[in-house]
Amino acid sequence: MWSTIFPKLETLDLSHNKISHVCKFQIPMHDRLDQLTTINLQYNYITTITVEDLDRFRDMPMMLIDIRNNPISCNCSEKFREVLRYIKEGRHVSISNLTDYSYIGRLKCDNPSKLLGRDLMTLTEEEVCVPEVEYFLGPVIVLSVSVIIISIILIVVLKYRQEITITRFKIIGICKARANVDSTKQGDAFVSYSS
Repeated sequence: MWSTIFPKLETLDLSHNKISHVCKFQIPMHDRLDQLTTINLQYNYITTITVEDLDRFRDMPMMLIDIRNNPISCNCSEKFREVLRYIKEGRHVSISNLTDYSYIGRLKCDNPSKLLGRDLMTLTEEEVCVPEVEYFLGPVIVLSVSVIIISIILIVVLKYRQEITITRFKIIGICKARANVDSTKQGDAFVSYSS
């Protein structure tokens, strides 16, 4: 364990390393109560934190684990909502009386886009869990109505296609016959046959 090998280590800088989860350090890291060790996990890819992670920080009173500047995903998962409740209750401030974890409430959301840049302590569960479907409601309704109208027209055309064809030819035939009669007409004549 590195903390026993390097007992005087004050800062372990693991920033900018593409770390995606909060490390599960073994406890105790070191047993010295006169030295604070900071583990810098800033600017990594840590997207989620859990109450279990924060409780683990409490079990390491001489450690400050810094997870600021990570792309926190503010989704509607139960784990994230637990973290929100934890922050709302102010429990993040009392993680340790030797180290300052008040920054946890000021962690910023990276996604979804509607919450980009918001501090965790300013969020409510209601706004985090609002589905984004409502933004597409108008276009979805217009598209649905259009599909229904086109479907009805298609069904009517397919069901009455023979009648529509006969009527169309009759109308075209009458129009052509009238055009032919009118173009060759030179005078009125009446022909009658009797028997």
